[in-house]
Amino acid sequence: MRISRTIGFVTAMVLVVGVATASAQNYGTDARKIAMGGQGGDSSNIAADMVDKSSPYTAIVLPLGLLQVFSGGFDKFNPTKDNFDPVRAIEDVSNPIHYTFGRGTTDTGQEFIHDLVNGNLSTALTGYGGFKIPTVSRAQGAAMPQGGTTLKFAKNKTTGAFQGVYVGAGPYLGFDTNLTVAEPLANILATGSARSCAPCNVDNASHVVAGMAITVGYRGHVALKSAKSPRDGVYVAYNYHIIRGFRYLDATSHVQVDTDATGQLITPAVIPSPGLAVITSLEATKGTGHASDIGVVIVRDMFEVGFGVNGIGNQVDWSNFTPRQYALGALFNGNGVDVDFGKVPGYTNPTTTLQTRMPIVISESLAFQAKGWGFMGALAQKQAGTSSAGVLALGYDEKSFHGGVERQVGPLWVRGGGRYSRDKWDPTYGFGIGNKIALDVGFYGTHANLEGKRQTTMAVSVRFNHSARTPAASDKN
Repeated sequence: MRISRTIGFVTAMVLVVGVATASAQNYGTDARKIAMGGQGGDSSNIAADMVDKSSPYTAIVLPLGLLQVFSGGFDKFNPTKDNFDPVRAIEDVSNPIHYTFGRGTTDTGQEFIHDLVNGNLSTALTGYGGFKIPTVSRAQGAAMPQGGTTLKFAKNKTTGAFQGVYVGAGPYLGFDTNLTVAEPLANILATGSARSCAPCNVDNASHVVAGMAITVGYRGHVALKSAKSPRDGVYVAYNYHIIRGFRYLDATSHVQVDTDATGQLITPAVIPSPGLAVITSLEATKGTGHASDIGVVIVRDMFEVGFGVNGIGNQVDWSNFTPRQYALGALFNGNGVDVDFGKVPGYTNPTTTLQTRMPIVISESLAFQAKGWGFMGALAQKQAGTSSAGVLALGYDEKSFHGGVERQVGPLWVRGGGRYSRDKWDPTYGFGIGNKIALDVGFYGTHANLEGKRQTTMAVSVRFNHSARTPAASDKN
């Protein structure tokens, strides 16, 4: 019996979006910092950019992960192709730069999702045993990556001090998704054991915002009287983002996949209205908003201390909404012919205006570099707002931490640390070798796969030191 290709595709993407989330390290370009637990993320202190630009080295990543992305061609990213593989696609997109050991080895999960997408899902769900999927999964993210420049004035070449106006632009992105899977269904897929599950629901609610941000701000470097180098001083940064929203999407899906005591799919005696599978979407195409960031970093010889707040007043007002709802009365009809979604007539949504708000991110950092060893660490807290009439607060409260140390052992720099994010601890470690030109290798744990299994990823970068001394362990987090 063939399940509808449409419901298969939608369910597959719900699982992919709901479970797979990318670590900030997956997009980091400095293997040295990655080996010490850090690099990247939406908790970045914007003042640290100025410190990094005065850093005594430049790191260039070797994108070995692209070898895995290119392997097998690009049909795996295209839903219209027979070789479309959302499990492998999400692993590649979540971690395109670095090489992941064991990428694409979640075979049972691949088989289950592949059959869903292609409308060939077996009615005997016990045959997919070994596919471990959590019953509850949440993910969130926000990003405003930018390109820009600082127009400096009041410069002092001796002390390195300056004042400046920053101008930049870049995409504005955010998402929040919440997936729940009925415990008996998750158990059937995980163990292959037959169980009755009725009602057996898979529900997902996702919100996505996309647009662009034009940014104006301030950059300043104030010298210290006791400075030992032009790099020392107080770095202050402020951004004001003018946001133009291009698309808001509120997508919810509900699928009832009932099974009998033998683990076989069945059609329930009573079909809920409007169907066993329902997809509801609310789209808006016009949004205006604003946000602010502030950051401070103090550099004094071997020490760096930083504090930053990102996303102050991060909100967008949306209009021009289009509501849609589609439903299936049955998942299969028993004669091998696909059934497909039908549009629910007369579906309306009273929303005419909506304001979305992203979480505020507060970060504190500390770094220390002495002769032969160093330390870096940072703590970040996301604080989500409260939804109310006409206001949707995206995301949820979350804390994260990263930290690590490095030690010189002969010609090698040995590094280790860890990162806590999304309720998971992941180790980091690596090494560096070289002086004027050095090779850095970092290893870290990641969960960027459908089943949330920890995999080890390797990051490699080449470091060009501007001086013989290894740099202070500054970090953007």
